[in-house]
Amino acid sequence: MTKLDEAIKLASWYHKDQKYADEPYINHLERVCQNVKDCNYGEDYQVVAILHDIIEDTNCTPLEIEKQFGVVIRDAVLSITHKKGDDYYSYIENQVVQNPISKVVKFADIMDNWKNSYINIGYKRLQKKYENAMKVLMINWNKYN
Repeated sequence: MTKLDEAIKLASWYHKDQKYADEPYINHLERVCQNVKDCNYGEDYQVVAILHDIIEDTNCTPLEIEKQFGVVIRDAVLSITHKKGDDYYSYIENQVVQNPISKVVKFADIMDNWKNSYINIGYKRLQKKYENAMKVLMINWNKYN
């Protein structure tokens, strides 16, 4: 079993009862992963794409990620994890862009969220949020290189 297969299995289990709009949550994670793959990023990037919401939205711990996937994956997942109460745009500007894997995955995540906001009527209010998030990400892309 590849690391990506293991990540899909873990994310499917942790997100099993969650929905993204009207679909199983894993569908969103797989679309983000496919976007990353389509841009020719390797397995570590794809694994982080699958796991990018696992700490933020479930009770999975960083230690569990580290034990199964190592510190590189753990650090990228932690970098993309938005902590409750933190300003969303500051989180992107100061946290996400610090990790080369997390900023690529966040780009793919924002694109899927933005697309979803146009498809699903109930999410129209989020269009501007994702447009602004993409601007913040792009402006700060090379901040820590």
